[in-house]
Amino acid sequence: MDGPDFLELFERRMAQPPPPVEAQLETLRRLGLRLTPEAEAACVPDPPYLPVLEALGRGRYDPVLGVWTPTSRQVFYMDEWAEWADEIYPLYFQGLESIAEDQVFFREIFADFRSVDRETGSGTVPISLELNRRPLCLTARFYADGPDCTILNGVNRALAAQGVEKRFFFTDGGRGEVVFFCTAAWARQFEEATLCWTSDWHLTEVDV
Repeated sequence: MDGPDFLELFERRMAQPPPPVEAQLETLRRLGLRLTPEAEAACVPDPPYLPVLEALGRGRYDPVLGVWTPTSRQVFYMDEWAEWADEIYPLYFQGLESIAEDQVFFREIFADFRSVDRETGSGTVPISLELNRRPLCLTARFYADGPDCTILNGVNRALAAQGVEKRFFFTDGGRGEVVFFCTAAWARQFEEATLCWTSDWHLTEVDV
């Protein structure tokens, strides 16, 4: 996506005082985001915007049942990951699908953890799935406490090949990424309005 780079946006953000709470909420509403009371309550002057988006997209995870329930159909953010690593990717793809406006469906998800070293936190995880009924193979780095979000590159490549206009765009959150399913034009509007760097492409991914 063409637009300002991370450093430029950071410098612009640092050159002005943090926006007041109500101004942040109004900006997000103008962008079309439907805010919940919990998300509004999370808003603080500094850091701006991200606490609101994290609260909006976090969903609710039941560690006993291993079930995650979305709290937004526009924003996905998840920092309370599954107790068992094997559950991480099915839940991650569920989160992506929850904001995809019935345009993206993930099925038959299998992540193979047999080659990872859980003690050192190293190794790679081959992932096979169906994306809109077409097979897709991805390779993720192993992390003990969450997914390798660079697999979004492979998902977005597949969406482009399928002729889907929208992509999964992300901006940095506290322990993870805030993800939107949107057009490049909307992502640019969000970036300009909030000065939060947003992209549909990770600069690093597993080289296979």
